[in-house]
Formats: sequence, structure tokens, C-alpha cells
Amino acid sequence: MFAKRPQIAMACLSDRGRVRKENQDRVMIDPTLGLFVLADGMGGTRGGAYASSIASEHFYRKMRHWLRWRWTRPWQFRPAHVLRTMQQTLLAANTRVYTTASRDPELHGMGTTLVAGILQGQDCLVVAVGDSRLYRSRNGVVEQITRDQTLAERLLSEGFLDADDPRMNRYVHVLTAVIGRKERPEIQHYHVCLQPGDRLLACSDGLSGAVSENCLATALQREEPLGQLANRLVAMANDAGGKDNISLVLIDMLTPQPPRTVPQLEEYRRATATPDQG
Repeated sequence: MFAKRPQIAMACLSDRGRVRKENQDRVMIDPTLGLFVLADGMGGTRGGAYASSIASEHFYRKMRHWLRWRWTRPWQFRPAHVLRTMQQTLLAANTRVYTTASRDPELHGMGTTLVAGILQGQDCLVVAVGDSRLYRSRNGVVEQITRDQTLAERLLSEGFLDADDPRMNRYVHVLTAVIGRKERPEIQHYHVCLQPGDRLLACSDGLSGAVSENCLATALQREEPLGQLANRLVAMANDAGGKDNISLVLIDMLTPQPPRTVPQLEEYRRATATPDQG
């Protein structure tokens, strides 16, 4: 049954970086419900921040309400049903961003990436649009769960360019899917199976584009509080130049604690009996 509350630790952090004048990323988490949303806006002086705010707040608010209501209906927590609801909510967010932009010339062309997840039990259901990523770290090995929706990734997957081709740098930031366009975006969706000890990292390209995967893997193995690790990762991106906004969500899958048992009445009496003084 997909209705168990997650046993997790969660932290998030967003930083302007060292170059940008404004932080156009948005991050929202609810550890109790196992919900996280991360968006990386783009387009104009205020358009990017506006787009990421509209999309992330709409998704977060709607899914938070949906999750609270569905706790009384555990049969509706089947992964396929949850993923379908997440995709529908993200499509509605796309419409809201596009409609807002079409009414204001100053916001024309604004858009945002978005990666979001819901953790229940030892499952993580994920939707993503753009190049904001989700990684899983397990036993020292880091795996990128999401796929970058960029022109570079498309040319690579279709065999037009090799990974070491210098022209790849030209297309790595050209998005092929984004929230905020008239057409429906291609929404990636994933059902990720987790186990105790796993660590998840969701991040904008301000982190993944500045810090190598090997360095990320090393950092994610550190046994330290998630808030401290979040600060460490942001510092690593800033030390690499801090050319973009840096945002991340960290999640640890905790080892389930055995349920407490209530001693039987006679056992309790024996344990608490006063010794006979006669």
C-alpha cells in the first residue's frame, strides 16, 4: 500500500550566487508530507523569478492539499495515480505561467524548469521539465535520475554529437522543454525505489553545472547534518565561480525504527513491584 508516511530527513537551500543580481530559483519543501519542489526561472529582469514562483507555488499548494486529503483514502496512493495527478498539476502550472506572460509584455517569453517529488514509504515519485536534476546517492555511487531536456542532450542521444565534442558547450543551456509555453511540455516522470541509507539531491544547474559529478559524489558521502551539507554544496558552486543561482534539496532515507511495545500487565507489575521488606 502506497500510503506510508516517509521516514526521512530533508533540507533545502537557495543562493543568488556571485554573479547574478537576483535569485530566480524557488525551492519549497514539506518534510511531513514528503513533498519537494525546485524551479529555476528564466526570461527578463523579473520574468524568471515570476515564472518560477507561479509554477512552484501552484504545484506545491495543489499537491499539498491533495496529499492531505488523500491520507483518508489510501487506495488512491497507487504510484500510477499519484504520478498522473502530479503531471496534471504541472500542466496546469504551465498554463498559468503562459497565461500570465501573455497578458504582460514585460513578462513575454518567461519560463522555468521544475523538478518535484513525493516520497511515500520507500518510493519517490518524480516529475521534471527542463534541466533541473535529481540524483540518488547509494553506497558511494551517484546516479542521475532525471534526463536533461537540452539541445545538447538531444544531439548526444541521437548520435549527432559525441560527449567530448566542443560544440556540446554551445547547446548545453538550450532547453527543449520548459514550463511557460503555449504547447504542452514533455513531462518526465519516474518511480524511484529507495532503501534506508539512500540520499537524494535535487538541484538547479547552478550546482550541477558548476560542480563535477565526482565532487558531488564525494560530498554526498559525508556524514553531517543536511543543513551543513547544503551550505557546503553551495560553497562549492560559489568557489567554482557562482555564475548562476544555486538551489538544492537534500533528502536522507532513514532506517525505520522498530515499533514500541507495551509490556503485558503481569510483566509490568513484576518490573515495578516493591521488594518484600518482611
